[in-house]
Formats: sequence, C-alpha cells, structure tokens
Amino acid sequence: MDMNQFSCKATGNGTPPGHNGHEHPVALTLLSFGEPVVVGAFLCYHTADPIAVTVSFSTSTRVPIDWVFARDLLAEGMVASAGKGDIRIRPSDQEDRLVMFHLETPSGSADFSANRDQLDGFLKCTAELVPFGHEAKWLDIDSSITRLLADE
Repeated sequence: MDMNQFSCKATGNGTPPGHNGHEHPVALTLLSFGEPVVVGAFLCYHTADPIAVTVSFSTSTRVPIDWVFARDLLAEGMVASAGKGDIRIRPSDQEDRLVMFHLETPSGSADFSANRDQLDGFLKCTAELVPFGHEAKWLDIDSSITRLLADE
C-alpha cells in the first residue's frame, strides 16, 4: 500500500445506523528508541463521535493500540503547538512536511513524526462528513447520558 496515496475510505465497523466513518492509512515514524522506525497505523473518524479521531497502531499481537483525541487538537497541531496532556502535536521545527506527536502514559512516552499531507487529507475527509464547527449537530446528548448512567 502506498501510504502517500489515500482516498476517503468509508467504514461501517461499529458505526451506528445513520452515521458514517472514514479511515486513512498513515505512516508514523517512531523517534523515541534509537533508530527511527516506521509504524503502520490508521486514522479513524466516525460521525457518531464527531469530536474525536482515533489513531490505531498495528502491533505484533494483532490487538491494535488506539489513542483517541480531539479532531480540533490534530487540526491545531498542524499549524502550532497544541495539547497539554497525554497527547501533544506540533509542526516539525526541521521539516515543513512533518508533524510531530508526543504520546505519554504512566509507563512511558513516545515521539512520532507523520507526513503533513497524509494528515491534511484525513482532516479534509472528516470535514466533508462533519464540517468544523458543526459537530454539535451530530451529537446525541440523550443517548450519551443514557450510556453513562447505564455504566454506573
């Protein structure tokens, strides 16, 4: 698969009726542990949760590792440093075509770089589904509250 060629790929995996989603392959380069290593991943977006994006990392155990964060954080991190918590995103200081990710857990942290064009293409596809600033129109607050209360 040529990671630089992408198109919006509709997904139905776990998407409620009346909603849609997209996945994009993305090549993330792990920078934290010695020599840089390219790690395969997918960026995922679903209209059922229009505020969030997920980066899903492939692993040798076949159980992907998912990080969920705000779509706005990704968009902001493309142009300036964004994030104060477990996920921080910023443009690269050395290469205009790269965007940097810092992911942190209680057991450690990792730094990745990603191709700006791949991320930009993904964000454009998400905006085709739900334009930025229109996320609230897609939120089902009543269902969310019901799910939260059922989990208690």
